[in-house]
Amino acid sequence: GGGGGGGGGGDPDALAAKDEQLNQLMAQLASKQQEMQHLVDSGGEEGGGGATSEEQEAAMKAKYASRGVTLTTFTDSASITDPYFLNLDPDSFRSERYMYVMSKDSCVFGRGGDFVPQSISVVKNHCTVTKAGEEGLSIVAGEGQTIVNGRKLAKGETVALKVFDRIAVGGELVLLRWSGHEPDGETPMDGEAAASEYVDALAADTSSMSGLDADTSSALASSDPNMQRLGHEIAELMPKTRDLKHICRLMNRDFLDFSITLMRGGITEQSKEDGPVVRIRVTNTSTKESVSLDQLEFMKAYSLVTDGLFELRSAIEDGTEYSLPIPSEPVTILFDNTHHMGTSVIFPEYTIYNLETEDEERSHDIFNVTLSEQGNITAGKLEASFKPLAGPEDDGSGAGGEILEIMDPSELIGKPWTYRFSIKGAVALPVVTDLAFCEYDFFGELFRTEPIEFERGTHSPTFDYSFVHHIPKVTQDFVDFLQKPLEVRIFISPFVKAPADPIGTSNAVVVANIKADNEGQAAAAAAAAAAAAQAQAQGTAAAAPAGSGGDYDALKAKVATLEAQLAEAKQNAFVASKANKRLEMEKKVLIGAMAMQKKSVSGLSAGLKPSAAAPVPAQATAPAPAPAAAPAAAAPAPAAAAPAKSGGCT
Repeated sequence: GGGGGGGGGGDPDALAAKDEQLNQLMAQLASKQQEMQHLVDSGGEEGGGGATSEEQEAAMKAKYASRGVTLTTFTDSASITDPYFLNLDPDSFRSERYMYVMSKDSCVFGRGGDFVPQSISVVKNHCTVTKAGEEGLSIVAGEGQTIVNGRKLAKGETVALKVFDRIAVGGELVLLRWSGHEPDGETPMDGEAAASEYVDALAADTSSMSGLDADTSSALASSDPNMQRLGHEIAELMPKTRDLKHICRLMNRDFLDFSITLMRGGITEQSKEDGPVVRIRVTNTSTKESVSLDQLEFMKAYSLVTDGLFELRSAIEDGTEYSLPIPSEPVTILFDNTHHMGTSVIFPEYTIYNLETEDEERSHDIFNVTLSEQGNITAGKLEASFKPLAGPEDDGSGAGGEILEIMDPSELIGKPWTYRFSIKGAVALPVVTDLAFCEYDFFGELFRTEPIEFERGTHSPTFDYSFVHHIPKVTQDFVDFLQKPLEVRIFISPFVKAPADPIGTSNAVVVANIKADNEGQAAAAAAAAAAAAQAQAQGTAAAAPAGSGGDYDALKAKVATLEAQLAEAKQNAFVASKANKRLEMEKKVLIGAMAMQKKSVSGLSAGLKPSAAAPVPAQATAPAPAPAAAPAAAAPAPAAAAPAKSGGCT
């Protein structure tokens, strides 16, 4: 019998298969090396790669010019003789950054047209602008929503345009400018005012408010001016939530869902003075987890994700490679945020009598600040307790003196009051969290626990917080404070694990989705499904051809090594982003502390009343008994850092 196939005269088909697989590995290796170099050169940011500033500037100009965009950074608007549309944005940093110049008699806004704005809500043949002689232009509304000076145009409607008119093309705001034709002494509307005009137009269009939950819709129907203000905020956000849902579908993240809701200012009556606020709920439908973002956090995420789609579309059209940076991954940027998840209500009235928290009263319900997708009112339990002390030096052993017996609240006035308040932790939270902390207002001052990180995530964060509150001489105001409910707010940052499939030109499903969307094909879903099947089939081809030799194995090992190095580099970038997020969170807390020091506590009304959006159950009118398996109280931990005292608490 002959030896087995190690020579060079084998089957031509097998040799061809070997060469093809080696070529694929070589390309994969080159791609990984390029990606590694990109991370090193740019520090995880776009750009870099060793290009000179002139080359980067030329590449940027060309990329935007392909969409009919002229960047104001590199162009003097005074040198442009044709009429042009200047972008407006309420954020001054993003406003007046680029222009759409009417270099032809007729220009089309929309995908595949002369002007292609970045907004996802801009569609093919969105609208058309035509020069009307030497002194004006006209616009014809097409397939997309077009608003001129705050008035929505009907499809096919034509209106004349004049200098300084504001046009909303989908979600893109622009201002008509024309050097040599602008009236003297007249000032054009700025981005903030134009955005307000645009939002007024959206609020007047009731169809734009569809999709709100029943409670939010009912609240907005009120004639209360505050509720009308919230209606304007919601009108501005609704199109953006729809846009972001569409972008997530294109990026193969269609398990992310978005809705707008009103968050209660607080649980108890005394904390509802400022009224509800608008929040954007983001839900992962595959895990049933959700987070509630404020408008600033949502808009930051919206900008990063839409910018990522713009870069990705450009790369697909140009035939270049692009990978969405980790901080712009929709799952990461939307869920990796510290937010107010729920509030627990504690009744400290018994501390007037120097009584200690009973074991069965240490466990307190955590109430959702917004209703969950399942309609749950509660969101776990918080273990917290009060222990009376003889004085601020008492370590709990009674060594600091005798604890006074108080039989009537009037007996406490003029005497000292000292208690150790402890928060052991929370249990059964609905979301796995990797960072959590609590905060509460005590007699006009803000206190918070130390933010605790949990590397692997947990449903039951432990705080082990303890602080001694001391009032040297009790007043009637302090007695009144103790007779009202105390709210403890729980903040969390969900544990985020980015999906396994990266978003970029290497993702066949994402590329198919975007191409189908660009072309307006009805068969987008079928194309994406076919691409997914092809990608899966390619992923299963792991076996090496017979006789591939050492070159194949060496290349495969090198690719594996680079994969590991790349994963480590990306993880380092992720850790850095987490550290930055924590700094931002601490900044918010400090701002809140300063605000609380200015806030008066007079005029607060006692009592706990149900919320219209999420009614508090009857059991919440008194301290809830602990479940049978409630954990025992922990020994007091060392006092955590707290704001400087101005009201007598130590």
